[in-house]
Amino acid sequence: MKTPSIETPTPDGLTEIRFGEGGGYTGADMRVMAGPRESPCKGTLVVESAQAHTLGHGMNQDVTDARIMVLGAESVGKSAVTVRFLTKRYIGEYESNIDLLYRQTVVHNEVPVYMEVLDTCPKGEQLSERDSHLRWANAFVIVYSVCNRTTFKDVETQVKHIQMTKSPCSVPIVIIGNKADLEHRREVMLDEGRDLAEEYGCYFFEVSAADGYTEVREAFLALLKEVYEATKNKLQVKRRRSSVTRNVANKVMQAMFGSPRRSRKISLP
Repeated sequence: MKTPSIETPTPDGLTEIRFGEGGGYTGADMRVMAGPRESPCKGTLVVESAQAHTLGHGMNQDVTDARIMVLGAESVGKSAVTVRFLTKRYIGEYESNIDLLYRQTVVHNEVPVYMEVLDTCPKGEQLSERDSHLRWANAFVIVYSVCNRTTFKDVETQVKHIQMTKSPCSVPIVIIGNKADLEHRREVMLDEGRDLAEEYGCYFFEVSAADGYTEVREAFLALLKEVYEATKNKLQVKRRRSSVTRNVANKVMQAMFGSPRRSRKISLP
């Protein structure tokens, strides 16, 4: 079993996190944040990325914040899916009794996206803590195992709770059926996952975190696109409101004091 082990602190106040020999990722990819930066709630381990992740071309000065919460029952592969996306590597088995918050900057459509991915641990988590996480996030991934129907049944409950908590706002949700490589153990058909996602207006992907990166990447990219578009629309609305406010203020000033007079140049004889 590959379990994380904490190494000695680095000079900049960070602590490396490493996984057992073979596979996994090393401190060169992710580092545990031991410094003052805050996490969504107490008891969350913060893991910083040591390098940028490019999904597009170039960069400009606008920045989008994506706060992604990963949910799902135990042993469905939430951590494997999350780390596969962030590092392109696969962890065969991963055991953790705390939430992990990964921070990484990606580039999408020439826009840097500051991304935080919260890999939740359902063990011992209070409902109040979960709701606090839900309010913090602006995008969600719900993972189930295609080999376990019970984990699939939990998805609908999770979706309903997210939509109720975030109402009246709508947030992007991706439903991921993991372990698609284990066809001989399949209990949930592809159409069942697709139909559930369509019913609740969610994205849907079947993936194998063990076998590939592309499908996992596409699932997270769908969320990043939604967050990017939502942020862009909010900025446009804010700019329009600011423009309207300035125009109204100018008209009020003109009504009170009249239009500003232009100075005339007088020619002397």
